[in-house]
Amino acid sequence: MSDIEYAKTSVKVINDFLIDIIGSVVPGIIFLFCVIASVGIPAVMLYFGYPVVQETDPEYATKIELLISNNFQGWFWLVIFFTFIILAYAIGNIFYRRDIKDMDKDSFKYVRTKHFIESVIPSLVFSDIRFKNWKVRRKFCSLKKQKKQLGEDSKRHFIKQYADLLYDYIDQNEKKAFRDETLSLLNGGCSAGSRTLDKIIEKLNHKAYCIYLGDTRDLAVTDAPEPCETTEKQYDVNSDFLREYVSAKYYEKLSLLLKEGNTSDPELTFFNAAGWFFRFSLRSEFACDTEDYCQFPYLYYDKYLCRREAFHLMKHVKWNTENARSKNALNKLKMRIQLASKDEYSILVKNEAHIRMASSSRVVAYWTRTIAYYSLAVLLIVALLTYIGYRKYPESPFFHNLTLDFAVLLRMGSIMLIPVCIILLSNYIWQSVKKFLHYQRLREIFFVLQAYNEIFYTNIRGLPEDLIYRIHKEDRQSYKESAGR
Repeated sequence: MSDIEYAKTSVKVINDFLIDIIGSVVPGIIFLFCVIASVGIPAVMLYFGYPVVQETDPEYATKIELLISNNFQGWFWLVIFFTFIILAYAIGNIFYRRDIKDMDKDSFKYVRTKHFIESVIPSLVFSDIRFKNWKVRRKFCSLKKQKKQLGEDSKRHFIKQYADLLYDYIDQNEKKAFRDETLSLLNGGCSAGSRTLDKIIEKLNHKAYCIYLGDTRDLAVTDAPEPCETTEKQYDVNSDFLREYVSAKYYEKLSLLLKEGNTSDPELTFFNAAGWFFRFSLRSEFACDTEDYCQFPYLYYDKYLCRREAFHLMKHVKWNTENARSKNALNKLKMRIQLASKDEYSILVKNEAHIRMASSSRVVAYWTRTIAYYSLAVLLIVALLTYIGYRKYPESPFFHNLTLDFAVLLRMGSIMLIPVCIILLSNYIWQSVKKFLHYQRLREIFFVLQAYNEIFYTNIRGLPEDLIYRIHKEDRQSYKESAGR
């Protein structure tokens, strides 16, 4: 083995070792440390620092110190250390292998609300939608006050964004006609004013509904909608999508309009447009639009790439239908990368290890927070029982020598401070991981696709031409099969 190959092998072994530590050992150590801190330390401090023990046997602490020094030598602590590391690895590995689907959904729910406040709300300032979420309502009201003109200019801006989102779903042959027709209407091709803009929004809603049903037929914006099903269902499908943000009274009002058959009411049309716009913007920004579809590697990841103009990677996304969506499609690409280039594969493994560490940390935070809550409850019960016993039974042998002075209260307060600190730290980790986990999973897929494209299409590793041709042929066949599903 040459020096270069030996160096590469050593680096790979060290890299795998560090990934194993990051993914398994670190979360396990954090978990055990927090458990010991929230349960063991308060128990020891409560027992050895309890005033009754000191009063009844002043030399008790000295006896304990002699017992520890005589029986627990250096080798004992070495055994304890290695046992701690092995136990940490075993527990951490359980956390590491845990399915992170639910955590990914929680992260998606967080970024969905954030995206709604930051990106969708500014596009809806022309409407009169009433919201119940105080963060959403505050943002909406502040933007309304800042906007001097909430009429046609805001509607035109919304229509441009709305049409731009739907543009990614239209058949390639019809894209130019769709965009030209929409822009000509917005730029004054029709002079009917606000009513014309409302009609454009209504027809874009119909287009969105057809896309939702999987109907690939394109309809010119100026044509009268040919219903894919019935007009009422266009609203039924989307009626609950914004319900968590909209006030109950406003939602009841729109539901009443729908029951009465007033589907052409402008307020209901805007609400429906807001729902479709939000749904398709979520697909473009986060590769999924609902929690049910928030499943790795994400059904709409091709729309995520399209929005970022990474068109060269879209041909590798073969899981963009419900029947084809599977982790195996992405794992197949990873296996090919692993066989062709260890360097690129080590980057992918490192990304996955960081994601697993983040998810493991969140699970650790959940369990340590739960244990800390129980520990704090036990400490409070002990303190309460001690106080009641001291007040009601001061002559009891157990409370006879007890004095509840400031030092005792301070000591018990310091003991309770340990689980409180662990609860605060666990909550911080729980909330922090939720903010970035979904982004990291999207990034992980991008790295896999980019590495696959560089190795087998740009051929940066100089692979044999017959191998490249065979892979390209297989990819084309897989892409046709996924498109035909």
